[in-house]
Amino acid sequence: MVIAHIPRAARWRAARKEQLETLNEELETLNAQTRELESTIANSVAAVLAASARVRSHLSSSEVLIAYLFARSYTHIPPRKTGATQSMD
Repeated sequence: MVIAHIPRAARWRAARKEQLETLNEELETLNAQTRELESTIANSVAAVLAASARVRSHLSSSEVLIAYLFARSYTHIPPRKTGATQSMD
């Protein structure tokens, strides 16, 4: 009885092995794409921060505050923790 089930079990294992190999290849591809996307995001963030620093160096503190409040009204920017009594809200 056990001998009759060996070919079916072997086919099942071979099919699962092939399926796992395919999924593993897909996972490796997705991981590579994720690393590329992370790199792109990091470069974009660095560029935005550099541009922001250049802009801030040319603005007065009140202009920076106005720009911050304007941006905050369109996006969710959490308040900066600058001290116990200071708040930008």
